[in-house]
Amino acid sequence: MEAAEETRTEDATPAPGSAEDALPYIEPLAVRGAPELVEKGLEFAHPDWPAHGYLQHQADGVRANRVSGYSSPDGSTEVRGDNIQLCLDDGCVTFGDFLFVDGLVADFRVNGNLVSDNFLPGGGSDSRDGVTGTVASGYYASGGGNTTVFVDLETESAEVSLVDSTLEGPGGDLAPMDLMNGVTGQDYVTPGSPGQVRLLFDTSELGGTVEVVLQCVTGCDGEVFLSLPLD
Repeated sequence: MEAAEETRTEDATPAPGSAEDALPYIEPLAVRGAPELVEKGLEFAHPDWPAHGYLQHQADGVRANRVSGYSSPDGSTEVRGDNIQLCLDDGCVTFGDFLFVDGLVADFRVNGNLVSDNFLPGGGSDSRDGVTGTVASGYYASGGGNTTVFVDLETESAEVSLVDSTLEGPGGDLAPMDLMNGVTGQDYVTPGSPGQVRLLFDTSELGGTVEVVLQCVTGCDGEVFLSLPLD
């Protein structure tokens, strides 16, 4: 937090920049099968601003798909005036209004929505029966009406498997996991193999609490319930 506070001074006020300058940051987002290649774009993102966390969030999504055995072809990027269009097999996304700090991408808009308004760099943790879950990041895609949450899971002695999750929104509305792509990533963890799972919820706003249900396989009994605040 101290680094972020030091960065957000008058001298570090974000300045508008061109789509061409942002292209090295956006181009890695077209890679669908190799998270380590997506992460190469991090060198063009300011570490104390939302653009850095957003790209890591997207790289984690590619990693979760690879763990689950899902694959899709790489996409393409194209500069169109002040914007960059990224097209994947499921549609196209427009990035624009790029802001830079120290020559690095700090913030921008995705389909007209500011990343800093829709991205959470982390969240709360909960531990029960030797099992710990921690929110790594969350992002609300207003165009798709869904929230993606990455949860880090680890266990002291038990083996557990994620079987269900629900997102309780800030107003108390309950959002179940998406029926088609609700869970990807490492949803089975052991003491020697912690992991990260990607959860997708149909939502209308960012925030709330993720309720996670884990089934005990060995080392514990029944189910473990974790409550993880997003903010």
